[in-house]
Amino acid sequence: MNEQKSLLLEIAEAIDHRLRRRGPQEEGAQPVKIRPRWLRWLARQMVPNIGTLLMVVVLLLTIPSLAAPLLAPSATSTSTISYQGRLADSGGNPLTGKYNLEFRIYDVPTGGTPLWTEMWTGANAVDVSDGLFNVMLGSIDNTLASAIEGYDELYLGITVGTDSEMEPRVQLGSVPFSMQALTVPDGSIGTEKIVDGAVTQAKLGADIHLLHTIIETAELAGTFDSSASAWVDVPDLSIQVSLLTTSTVFVNLQYREQKNHDTEYYKVHILRDGIEVYFSDTHFRHTGIHNHRNIAFFDTDVPAETHTYQVQIHPRGHQTALCAPYTQLGAIAFFND
Repeated sequence: MNEQKSLLLEIAEAIDHRLRRRGPQEEGAQPVKIRPRWLRWLARQMVPNIGTLLMVVVLLLTIPSLAAPLLAPSATSTSTISYQGRLADSGGNPLTGKYNLEFRIYDVPTGGTPLWTEMWTGANAVDVSDGLFNVMLGSIDNTLASAIEGYDELYLGITVGTDSEMEPRVQLGSVPFSMQALTVPDGSIGTEKIVDGAVTQAKLGADIHLLHTIIETAELAGTFDSSASAWVDVPDLSIQVSLLTTSTVFVNLQYREQKNHDTEYYKVHILRDGIEVYFSDTHFRHTGIHNHRNIAFFDTDVPAETHTYQVQIHPRGHQTALCAPYTQLGAIAFFND
């Protein structure tokens, strides 16, 4: 019976044949270097030519699937569950082929309503080989992680084709709960968990203003009496507002005035960093000696830095008093639109 010779056997026979043909050499003669044809043929077969190398490089660059095995395997998704199972017929014989499978996850071993369902049918039918199959649950319906969040026990129900769901359901282990370790339960983040400065305007959105300073206030400690004929700083009525970006500052001055005569009048203005931002021309008194006043305005496009707001009064030579505890200066700062 003829058998196909191996390459090594052919090489050995060729060497033996070549040695038999050469015969003995004359005494003192230099050996003749002979490169047999079989050796040249073997060298051509074993060493790739430059054209072959270039073709391999082009294929690797143009067809990524050829180079994929050379790359490191990608990390397993944290939103899927790997499940391996075995399918057999009623006689226990393992099945092979493509099968439509439906997977459901419950929080009870029997009955109940599925928390999540995924269909592996049609083009996504499961490949089964000698009864064994492997699927990544959640790779078709990516709501798996949110669907099982907060449940202590989970059970997997499997339906093959048009059959009824298999019994009993499979209780899932620790993998689904490791997925929940990456989620944050509702109401679990408090003020102490948020780093200062972490919440920015970009996170709040355009329709919500981020307050830089909730409120800054200053109160007159006693009674301020003045009869000067020039502008005078009111003691204690000075506040500082620190802004992180160009903002609008709402300034409010509430005070109680006391003067000697109803006909006396005076002027009030408010400075920001020594520059007037509000001016009250005159306040005339028509009734009573005591009265409560209120000044409120918006100081817009205030640069991002720390600013000082100061109240001044000009009594025009008449004695005028601002009285505590009724006199207060306040400000609240927020972003512009």
